[in-house]
Amino acid sequence: MQVGTALCPLAAGLFLGAFSFPFIAKRYGAIVSFRCAVLFFFGSNLLIPQLRSFVPFGTISLWTAVLVVSLIRSLGGPLGFPSLGVMLNAVLTKNVGFWNGIASSSLAAGRSAAPLVVGSVWSLTLLHDGTKASEYKAWPYPVDYHLAFYIMCTVALINVALSLCFPKPPVAVAQM
Repeated sequence: MQVGTALCPLAAGLFLGAFSFPFIAKRYGAIVSFRCAVLFFFGSNLLIPQLRSFVPFGTISLWTAVLVVSLIRSLGGPLGFPSLGVMLNAVLTKNVGFWNGIASSSLAAGRSAAPLVVGSVWSLTLLHDGTKASEYKAWPYPVDYHLAFYIMCTVALINVALSLCFPKPPVAVAQM
């Protein structure tokens, strides 16, 4: 039941994001929609390791924090992926299918490799002391369990910085 409760905001965020993307993209453009999505990912990755601090306040406060972080995280996908497609198609003039295939393949590769890479980094931040599998010693902050999330935050900030170099789409595309 707890896992289902934790995943409810993801469904709400996907639904809300699907309706908010056309509004944001029409009003502000696909680039701003992309930046908003990346900042949602940044915010959720920054907040996830802080969820431990809610444990002393009880189960209700912890689950409320999990729900809020999940909702923030879930808004990124529906805003980010469509905006990437709009921006890509705005600058393509030939071989559109080829480049959309390359983009889709790159997204799939990144979404497949990221859990392996980030999960490995997170696992390496835990030191096993050799006595019991449940007893771990942690590295000092920020190389402890925060590190994997800070790496994801850094990647998000790099994406926002790179988005400052994106070409402006034509007015017709920006207005949708």
